[in-house]
Amino acid sequence: MVTRNGGMGSVLKAHGPFPFRYNRLCGSRQFSLIAMDGTTTPLYDPLDSGRMEIRVLELRPFFNDDSMIKCRLRKACLQQSVSYAALSYVWGDPSITENIIVDGHVVAVTTNLVLAMRGFCRFVRRSHIAEDIDRYTCLLWADALCINQSDITERDSQVRLMGQIYSKAEQTLVWLGPSDEDSAVAIDFVSLINKGLGELNECPDDASLLFEMNSSRDSPGWGALGNLLSRPWFQRVWVIQEVALSRDVHVLCGDQGLRWEEIASMVEGLFERRLLHLIKLPQRPNSLTSGSSTLWGMQDIRRKLTGGRTQSLSAVFFSTLGFLSTNAKDKVFGIMGLIDPKHAAALDVNYQNTEAEVYSKAAQISLMSEGSFDIICLAGITHGSKVGQLPSWVPDFSHDLPINPFGIPSPLHEKVHYSAGISSEADSPPLIDVSERCLRVMGQVIDTIFEFGSVRIPANQQHCEGVSWYEWAHDAIKLAQKHEQVRRAPNASKILWRALIANATLHSKEPPPLSYRTYFETFKRLYLGRRHLDWKDIHQAVMDDDSSSKEDKAQAYEYFFAFLDSSIGRRFCVTANGYIGIVPAGIQEGDRICVICGATVPFVLRPTSKLGDGDSEAFQLVGDCYIDGLMGGEAFFGGTFQKIAII
Repeated sequence: MVTRNGGMGSVLKAHGPFPFRYNRLCGSRQFSLIAMDGTTTPLYDPLDSGRMEIRVLELRPFFNDDSMIKCRLRKACLQQSVSYAALSYVWGDPSITENIIVDGHVVAVTTNLVLAMRGFCRFVRRSHIAEDIDRYTCLLWADALCINQSDITERDSQVRLMGQIYSKAEQTLVWLGPSDEDSAVAIDFVSLINKGLGELNECPDDASLLFEMNSSRDSPGWGALGNLLSRPWFQRVWVIQEVALSRDVHVLCGDQGLRWEEIASMVEGLFERRLLHLIKLPQRPNSLTSGSSTLWGMQDIRRKLTGGRTQSLSAVFFSTLGFLSTNAKDKVFGIMGLIDPKHAAALDVNYQNTEAEVYSKAAQISLMSEGSFDIICLAGITHGSKVGQLPSWVPDFSHDLPINPFGIPSPLHEKVHYSAGISSEADSPPLIDVSERCLRVMGQVIDTIFEFGSVRIPANQQHCEGVSWYEWAHDAIKLAQKHEQVRRAPNASKILWRALIANATLHSKEPPPLSYRTYFETFKRLYLGRRHLDWKDIHQAVMDDDSSSKEDKAQAYEYFFAFLDSSIGRRFCVTANGYIGIVPAGIQEGDRICVICGATVPFVLRPTSKLGDGDSEAFQLVGDCYIDGLMGGEAFFGGTFQKIAII
């Protein structure tokens, strides 16, 4: 293991093992396999999957500097004790390659892999003093070389072992790429942030410390950190389980490094204090996810696994939606090591199946095993789909969502406080049947969409129809007042303060106390009473305003961020029966509000005539929603639950 002063422990031994990493498996890329003597002898011998065999690279780190890298492939059995290291990296541009020597074969690999291997060797040399450098070797596991990428059967088999490969490694080394001036500033800045967060934790009620952190946004360290977190490694889905399951993780950027615990402590503190916006990330038009948020998701999963807490399939999918993969199926296969082994076995790894088959099977297993409808909170035709033949209730895991689902707990919380379709007195089975194409449930259609406002979109979303947070809030207030005046929604203004934040506080996501009414009025005065600015700019203007008390700022701050959480990617609406709420972007006039027995939140459904069996009324799922007055089981006090088919 790596000691706190950077030294290597039992991993590095003379003639001992120390392999490389597993990243995503993409395509069936083949390496150039030419032996030094000009023959074309095979590079790979078959692996025995029954014995959980893997390959590892045997390297001599004291000899692999500027010269061509030379290494050997060795077989290892995960059922036995093997000392090796795993490398976490991204493959890089497949058209930019360099040659290395593997068992006498000239093998062309991506340049980023070569840089990672050299970085690893330098790390070993810095952290270990070998008594006999001529004979000193270490073992490293790297997916690109240790798996025969042209053998689909082997690929499928090795993907199933990914969780164990990383959990059994003595250490995992994250390679971010070569260093630059920004990376040096960023790595030093991490310790400064942790120091500031430590002071904030010691005095959690001292609002001045929070404002001091906000006022530091002009420091060049925030921009340097944003550039570091924008490197490709932070976006890849495969790296999640590589970090989450590893015993000991060290992050390398060129010759500089950090222990994972340092960077994790920083991102956890910034996330919990809603300070991630201080990190100045490069402009990425139409990107929904930043490196800081994906880093947080990665650490949240690692923290829960380390603490022995199992996560549901829906929770893992929600946490990993923002990550990328070359192969769309890897959005499922790449998280196999993070879920219950029984569910992983049921999913199976088979790259011959279509994306629709893989995603549908994942949704079915989630519905049948969790006893909840959390997974369909990630689905709906409002989000569109790049995957053909996908039922509306099956999420398209290949892309991120522009919303925060109401029915799935945020990473900081165990559960949501809503109970729209949950009652101890309910005698209807929550789930009737789920097949490859159709989800049959007991549901109650309660209302119809009558009028709605514009979609609230992030500032960086180009070529999208929608409005800013400022326009969205003003339009919602006007729409509520309009329908209150015509008596359609006579109490709209009285409940608007809680409806705009989906009746959830910023930090605990519990029902807000009545004091939030005051927070709402302070929010309107300090935020909506100013000229129109981007949310980051107006937030900073409020923090810098000396005419407002710190107490008022703290109240407005809390309400503002709760509002941003609930409204992103959604519309404000009024229903035919006078309910107000927050609904999916893709709604249409006449869409139905439905409460499903067993679901925590209501859903918007759209009638369809595609199902003609006469047994159930058929709908397409538009998305989940918040409807004030229907979130606490009120549907059970009147009306009847009937069979509904969602296709």
